[in-house]
Amino acid sequence: MKPALALVISLSLNVALALTAARVLHKPAAEALPPAAAVVAHAATAELRVVTNLPPPTTFVTNRFHWRQIESTNYDDFVANLRAIGCPERTIRDIMLAEIAENYASHDRRTPRVPFWSNGPRRMAAQRQHEAEQFRLKTELAAIVRRLFGIEWSPEIKRDPFDDELMVCRVMLGDVSEEQFQRACSLILAAPQARKDLEWRCPGLFLAEDYAELMRRRDDLERELRAVLSRAQFEEFSARAGIMNWIFHGAGLEQLKPTPAELRQISLASTQVRPLGWKFLELDDSLSDEEKAKDEAAMGQRVRKILGEARYAECELLQDHRYQSIYSFVQETQLPLDTAHKLYEIQKLTASEVQGLRQDKTLDASVRTQRLEAVTASVSREISALLGPIRFGEFLRQPGQWVTNANRL
Repeated sequence: MKPALALVISLSLNVALALTAARVLHKPAAEALPPAAAVVAHAATAELRVVTNLPPPTTFVTNRFHWRQIESTNYDDFVANLRAIGCPERTIRDIMLAEIAENYASHDRRTPRVPFWSNGPRRMAAQRQHEAEQFRLKTELAAIVRRLFGIEWSPEIKRDPFDDELMVCRVMLGDVSEEQFQRACSLILAAPQARKDLEWRCPGLFLAEDYAELMRRRDDLERELRAVLSRAQFEEFSARAGIMNWIFHGAGLEQLKPTPAELRQISLASTQVRPLGWKFLELDDSLSDEEKAKDEAAMGQRVRKILGEARYAECELLQDHRYQSIYSFVQETQLPLDTAHKLYEIQKLTASEVQGLRQDKTLDASVRTQRLEAVTASVSREISALLGPIRFGEFLRQPGQWVTNANRL
């Protein structure tokens, strides 16, 4: 092809393409649809399908809880609300006792307001008024606890399960249910508070009517404990409470080693002489010396009947701490019991003789010293002959230091 002809054809094609492009770009707006409109137009031509078997809408309900729903400043309403939501009774009691204790403590922390320069009597009066308010509040709160839970309450009663008083109560009450323990323990621990309350009302002076009130409290304590415990449980508690009383003033019983049955009989006998609760309320100080001696004699007769004459006589000797030390030495060295009796008699006679020499005003110092040395030498020979040289040496090192040193008598 000739170059000139090719050039003409190329130019013609280019012009045609240019005209076509111009026509497309300058097409009227009505003929061109925007993208969104195109989508709508396309959707209008699509088939519309409606689903009619959808599940019903689900409503979610949460178990929302807040203490505001049950809290109340009224203790009766608060307890009723807690019981209505199924709160365990023991948990309710723990919550309320903590709430009541805090109520009392917060009031107790409010110190009496008196001017700084107030004198002593005015301050004492303000303090006394504060104590009166505390006493009134304690009485009211105790009545509320008694009504709601049927137990005794006092701010002095500890709630710590490892508290010494609570642990002693567990030992004394023995095999009881937890509910019985809570009720009985509250009665036992509240009993001493009755005396303290009475002492607050009449400080330093107890009259006959005050002791009569304490005795009524003692009777109430026994009656209420009998209602909480079964007959067998109450008897066991009485025995355990009785042995605790006897241990403290029945010296020598442990060394005598009574059988468990004898020990239990003695314990119950002590509660017959001193009714249960007598010690809790310290009622012994209401008795005269004659009444105390009469009760001791009655207790002695019961113990004599339980132990027998010979062992009761030994128990009586063991009341003397001097005989206790001799008795322990004889037991450890495996000597006959009769040896303990002989040593005790020698000690008593020696003590009497030494006391007589010291009180004899007719003797001068040198003569008195010589006679005391003579007594010591004579006693040493007598005890050495009784025990033998080896045992005599052991006796001098343990309970027999008085043999060579009269100042120990």
